[in-house]
Amino acid sequence: MLGEMTDGGFVTLTLGDIAERLATSKSNISPALNRLAELGLLWRISNGLYRINPRIAFKGSQEEWIEALEEVPANIPEVVLPSYRRRPPRTNRSGLAAAG
Repeated sequence: MLGEMTDGGFVTLTLGDIAERLATSKSNISPALNRLAELGLLWRISNGLYRINPRIAFKGSQEEWIEALEEVPANIPEVVLPSYRRRPPRTNRSGLAAAG
């Protein structure tokens, strides 16, 4: 869906379009889209029109992004991204860092 996103964070794909691209049936797509919505990653505006959560990914100007943030529906859960810490480099048996 990210590859099909237009300016403003919109995606215009029907269930059939998505199913065809993923080589699966439409009956598999609806539950998957519902799960993405439950996670707050996107929401359905109408049949064949979705919007990607602008907190996750966005295409467009900074002004469009700010506008999109203001238009996130109240029922869309906050997306909590994990806080990754960089792991220390691997060491060899001598205790020296391995060459990268």
